[in-house]
Amino acid sequence: MGDFDIDNNLGSDPASDIIQDIISGARRLKIVCETLEAGLFDEIETFRGPVSSADVATKCHFSLDVTERLFNTLVCLKLLEKITSTDGDVGYKNSTATTRYLLCSKRPSMIACCLSEAAMVLPALDNLAAVLKGGTSETIAQQMVKGEQNNNTKGSDNANANPPNTVNTNPPNTANTNPPNTANANPPSTMITNNDKQMMFMLAMEGMAATCAPAIARAFDLSGNKTAADLGGASGCIAFELSRTYPNMCLTVFELPHVAKLAKKLQPEDTRNKVQIVGGDFFKDSLPPADLYIIAHVIHNWDIEKTDILLSKVYRGLPPGGSLLLLEKTLNEDKDGPWPCISMDVVMAMISKGRERTPSEYQKLLKKHGFSNTQFKSIEGCNYYDAILAKKPF
Repeated sequence: MGDFDIDNNLGSDPASDIIQDIISGARRLKIVCETLEAGLFDEIETFRGPVSSADVATKCHFSLDVTERLFNTLVCLKLLEKITSTDGDVGYKNSTATTRYLLCSKRPSMIACCLSEAAMVLPALDNLAAVLKGGTSETIAQQMVKGEQNNNTKGSDNANANPPNTVNTNPPNTANTNPPNTANANPPSTMITNNDKQMMFMLAMEGMAATCAPAIARAFDLSGNKTAADLGGASGCIAFELSRTYPNMCLTVFELPHVAKLAKKLQPEDTRNKVQIVGGDFFKDSLPPADLYIIAHVIHNWDIEKTDILLSKVYRGLPPGGSLLLLEKTLNEDKDGPWPCISMDVVMAMISKGRERTPSEYQKLLKKHGFSNTQFKSIEGCNYYDAILAKKPF
């Protein structure tokens, strides 16, 4: 076998690398979504160790050639690991990232994050040209929250195809470390209909929060707070983590009634005596009493008028000395990064009248409503959360 000589004078135009990486990003997501659709990660897990591409292809009635090429692609994406035995046999197993976040048999999962990005977020960006001309609208965001969004967010009556179907809409209450039943050759998935989009949206929110929930719980010392209410807390992921970190804290997840109904089905057993899930509308109904209110990934959804209504209501509801834990990814002060936040800012322009903000903008916003002693903690890594703690003065 010949070796390639490295010549640093040979290469494509470095300026094109940025564009090529953007193009390949869409390709990476599509490959992952289709792999989830085929149930391949769960199939690999059933073998309880490295498995050859031939064994998986035989079991699933796949093309051996395509299976092997896909497996090597997933190795490059660091979603599979390739292991070569001393005899030269090649086997594959799920990587740590896949085992932790891309198996239907486990929660929390990022499967819904992947699928909702493809089925909801990317189609919303089809509106970019129209929004550039006409400005923002909150219609799509309202539809997404209600689970009513059509796949084609431009509203075409002909766009009625279902999104990908590899979301387990009845997952276990706690992470199941056992692999799926090996006797079941079908992917462990549940067909998503339009009525199930709310579940996919909620599980996507859970997947986004779960990766940094432990960091959020440790960002500030909240041991002085005895009662907390997570307003718009989706499945309750952050509240559940807080209940484990602060066992003496009584928590409430306050969500729209149809969301609360779904969240109760997903609630882990170890939190049922610590966290209650209550249905209600934080714009219309009285807030649960608490000395700590949590608002995570919510403020960025709304225009300034509704943001002011919510923050004023929270301030009035807190006792003197109470706290607000605001969880949003913050823009840098130049408003050109970081990428998760700046890209979300464009998405919010497509689906709502909301926006992302800088730390100074959040500080000004909170001060306007009477909050003081605002503190910021960055949650490092690729995620959609930073932590902001503000106090109601005594």
